[in-house]
Amino acid sequence: MPSNDHHKWLKKRDWPAVRDVMLDPDRDDDLIMRKYKDRDEHGRLPHHWMAAKAQTHTHTLATVGVESIWLNYEALTTRDKEGKTPIDIARRSGACAEIIGLLSLTPEKAHSLGGEGMFRLYAPVGYWKDEMAGWIKSRSWADCHKLIDEHDDELVREVLKFDKSDLLRDIACCSQAYSDSLVFLALRMIHRHPLSLQAINPQGYTPLKMAEHPQFNACQEIVNVLRLTPEYISSNSFPTLLRQHLPKQFVDDHLSSIVDASPAPGASTTLDNQHHEWFKKRDWTAPVRAMTDPDRNEDFERSFKERDEHGRLPHHWLAENAQTHTHGLPEVGVVSITLNPEALTTRDNNGETPLDIARRSGACAEIIGLLSLTPEEARSLGFMEMLRLYAPVSDSYIMTNMKMIGTLLLTLLVLWYGSRILV
Repeated sequence: MPSNDHHKWLKKRDWPAVRDVMLDPDRDDDLIMRKYKDRDEHGRLPHHWMAAKAQTHTHTLATVGVESIWLNYEALTTRDKEGKTPIDIARRSGACAEIIGLLSLTPEKAHSLGGEGMFRLYAPVGYWKDEMAGWIKSRSWADCHKLIDEHDDELVREVLKFDKSDLLRDIACCSQAYSDSLVFLALRMIHRHPLSLQAINPQGYTPLKMAEHPQFNACQEIVNVLRLTPEYISSNSFPTLLRQHLPKQFVDDHLSSIVDASPAPGASTTLDNQHHEWFKKRDWTAPVRAMTDPDRNEDFERSFKERDEHGRLPHHWLAENAQTHTHGLPEVGVVSITLNPEALTTRDNNGETPLDIARRSGACAEIIGLLSLTPEEARSLGFMEMLRLYAPVSDSYIMTNMKMIGTLLLTLLVLWYGSRILV
């Protein structure tokens, strides 16, 4: 059977072309489902070619991957003429961790999750971008604020960047009626991604041009916000921006709860904390002592979310220096993932995740296994189950270090549930 257009696009890694057809509101559902059940002359479905070409993660690729599985769940276990399933091909060809995770599902598990469940787990940026676009169009500003409040800053920033920063243009198109909540939302968005102010859509419109267009005629307060420059955003504190564009009473009433802690891109984020330095030196005992220190302060958990001048979290340095398995290393790995599961898919300035670095640097099997988890899998397993799976220790080690392990367990259980106690 000859290849169809989806086979050809996927061979060329033309993820945008595939996504455009998949998400076309006027698409013929029966036709596209048939195309994702068509085999080519190699006995391959489109899924096999996606698996072969998915070495570099993009959010568009993740969306295409999820949509392709939704169109044909059985593709997950379908073998080509060489007897290979998509997951076989993905592993052999060095596909990115996100696609390997998706293709590791069984048809039954994928069907149980459904399209929405898979999108939330394996294409979260595309999922939340679509959700936020819907809220903006319905003027549900509170839902947009809730998304920003409840999710990791890195995820929110990626959502705001996706599709050439389309969400800020959505704001420009839906801002005819002023409200404090609307202006506050626009400021939060550009604070996290200042370059969105200059992003141009295929028709050549920036958010400001959209806001000023007679068809949309945004309120003057939004026009004023969209006239700001990325340089101005990055050089002024967030409270300053609030006071310039929102009523004094609104800011005074809400400042303590609404000031975003995350720095704008371009502001200093080079925070070489102790965990960066310990992990660079392969000092796995010092982090354990810090974890069980009764005088640890409130910055302890935050230190696992700080990036250095290379854009690296402590997890990236752990992955770089974990070639030799020793007692203490897997435990530290489990703790670091427990405190920041999103680190598993966070990319440094070179575009590498901790797993990419671990594989490149020849990390030990225990660390590669741990870093192969998705953030969702890590949260689902929890600290105790990850410790059991990735940091098993001998009876003698447990007996020798019973007090330390007990304190560590108590510390991590408390942190996992978001509390603070004195040990």
